[in-house]
Amino acid sequence: MIHDLSPIQGHAIHLVSDASDRVADLEHLVAERTLKLQATEDRLQKKDAEIGRLNAEILRLNSDLDDLKMELQRLQSRDRAQMNMADEMREMRAGIRDIQATMREHRSHLTPERPVPRHTSTPHAQHVSSSTLDMSPLALSATLNESIQIPGQHADVTLRDVGPEDHARIHKQSYGQVGRYGCLLFRSIISDEQYRAWSKTTNWDGSRGKRALPQNVKNFVISTLQRKFPALGSNDFKDCIDKINEYLRVTRKNQPHTSPSVI
Repeated sequence: MIHDLSPIQGHAIHLVSDASDRVADLEHLVAERTLKLQATEDRLQKKDAEIGRLNAEILRLNSDLDDLKMELQRLQSRDRAQMNMADEMREMRAGIRDIQATMREHRSHLTPERPVPRHTSTPHAQHVSSSTLDMSPLALSATLNESIQIPGQHADVTLRDVGPEDHARIHKQSYGQVGRYGCLLFRSIISDEQYRAWSKTTNWDGSRGKRALPQNVKNFVISTLQRKFPALGSNDFKDCIDKINEYLRVTRKNQPHTSPSVI
């Protein structure tokens, strides 16, 4: 029957057959592309899920990092506090050693008014005689100037004289506090030039890279405190040393160094 078709009809049938084949090929290609797109979308979804998980992990790690930074700051602060405490303890021990050495040196120069039995201990035998109590800074420092200087220590200096009226003024301004009394006494026996030369560069015992006060200055302060406060202990001496160190830590301008308001 096909042989009965005209050439035009045969050609048309051939075109329709080709078109059908092409449509089938296109449908097959579309199906393949659709499967590939679906697979790509699945991969993208998995990647999005992985990115979300990684972002959550990053947030958690950042939080952990902040916690670690805070812990590090806390540890550093504790270490600084411990270092400062250790420095203060070393300074206090050095000050106590100075005090003990000065006390031994001072006692070696004392002469009891009467023989004291070895088994007897009286306050009068342990303290300075009444004549020694009236000694000026110049005379007393001359008695104590044989102490050995530590490395970096200033040489002995001439002390300003402090009379009974000065001691009365210092006692009133100190309100009976040993530390304030010692610092005011220290300021009364040194000159303005010495204060300006020692401020920021000097402390009691020469710790922390600074120079130590002259030995005759320390001897005079310690021996005077022993006389004025017979019952004082190591804490009182430490308070005095701390106040003198604080006073020397900065240079106070436009204010006489003997003014009590700067303590």
